[in-house]
Amino acid sequence: MKTLIAVALVATLTACGGGSDSADETGVVRIEPSGATDATLAYRLSLRAKAPVHVAAEQLTVSLQDIVDSRCPAGVTCVAAGAATVKLDVTLPGVVPETAHIELSLDAAKPAADSAKLRDYRLVLRALSPTPPAAGAQLSDYTATVELQKLKSSST
Repeated sequence: MKTLIAVALVATLTACGGGSDSADETGVVRIEPSGATDATLAYRLSLRAKAPVHVAAEQLTVSLQDIVDSRCPAGVTCVAAGAATVKLDVTLPGVVPETAHIELSLDAAKPAADSAKLRDYRLVLRALSPTPPAAGAQLSDYTATVELQKLKSSST
């Protein structure tokens, strides 16, 4: 039953994205890198709180640990648009696995998406839903959409 719900969620996200994306049941969709000339490929990750997403092709895991959301709630007039910060843990392969703690922000006042570089990868926060209701939202209510880009190797 849980697998069926996860597949339905991924299918819904894939249908919204269009194109030639291919999805699996883990919340990982392979996509074309958006606007990145230094990326060879990319994945769209749908992250939920405390539910690690494993990108098998890259042998890494990304998990959503926390969200600080000060964006203006739906249906409310605010002085400032606010921002949201997403805290991620990324576990990279290696002889000794490495876990990095990354914070990405989504600021309604800035058009550019926040990104962080880690080894041969770039993580870009593309979306965060839902828009906070006036009563606030719990961490378990959120889905963060993160683009994981594999960067071209630099030849030295």
